[in-house]
Amino acid sequence: MQIPNFFPKEQKEEEETGPTKLILSKKQRFAHLLDDFTVYYPKKSRGDRSVGSVQTDKPFKTTERVGYFEVEIVEVGVEGSISIGVSEEDFKITSHVGWENDNSYGWHCDDGRKFHHSSNGERFGPTSTKGDIIGCCVDFHRQIIFFTKNGEFVDIAWTNVIGTFYPTVGLHSKGEVAKIRLKHPFKYNIQRYITIEKQKEKELIHKQLLDQNIPLNLIRSYLFIKGSFGALAKTGLIINEKDQEKVQIQQKFKTLILNGDIPQTIELLEIHFPTLIINPEIIEQYLMEKFKIKIKIKTKMKKKSLKNII
Repeated sequence: MQIPNFFPKEQKEEEETGPTKLILSKKQRFAHLLDDFTVYYPKKSRGDRSVGSVQTDKPFKTTERVGYFEVEIVEVGVEGSISIGVSEEDFKITSHVGWENDNSYGWHCDDGRKFHHSSNGERFGPTSTKGDIIGCCVDFHRQIIFFTKNGEFVDIAWTNVIGTFYPTVGLHSKGEVAKIRLKHPFKYNIQRYITIEKQKEKELIHKQLLDQNIPLNLIRSYLFIKGSFGALAKTGLIINEKDQEKVQIQQKFKTLILNGDIPQTIELLEIHFPTLIINPEIIEQYLMEKFKIKIKIKTKMKKKSLKNII
């Protein structure tokens, strides 16, 4: 008989940061950087194997809801064959974004086609020229990639997209220049998009809560097990002296587990917490939306009934 480790030791992790600038790979012989954000193609193209693609120094943070960046086409050069999109770490930098393998997704400015593991691509949107600003968004929650142009939404290019992606720009003809923007202000209102999507999720969460008919006493029990006393206070779920006594019970519960006292822990669980929430993520999202609080999870709880534990 085993009981899960509800209170693992906290591990200090390095703060994850997203992309901050473009970098030039040592293998890149065709593209050059004018500065940390501007790339250009100085020579005549030598065929398909002479593409100059550059990635950012770091990928998007997958812990964020979306990763978004924009690229201004400063000069179209001879052909205007500029590709904009995202790629993974092992992307081949002498290839256009989306051409080879399945580790990149790109929209090409010269023909308006989208490319993923293809040299032919698919019809997608309009072509782009000098002065246009192209935006690319990876929505990690919806698992989609969509593009914008000059501040307007173009379309969703791909769905069911999962990966760790770097903003990427590819150039392929003499005189092409592109400048990337990795933080606000953007031409496209990405914050408005995020707000709308959060509202949609909020409505869905409320519907799920109604469909599941989750009573407040289960939410209360869930928060007790999490050790989220501050959340309980803010939500008003601690409403009387009896509830305050339950907080003391929870503190005892935590101490028992940390001390490895399995028999007393199981006894306490059987008495006070006979059931766990089936979908804890729904409860957490509901609390964050309704009460504007973010629960700092100090415990890791396995999503299964306590009956399976004891």
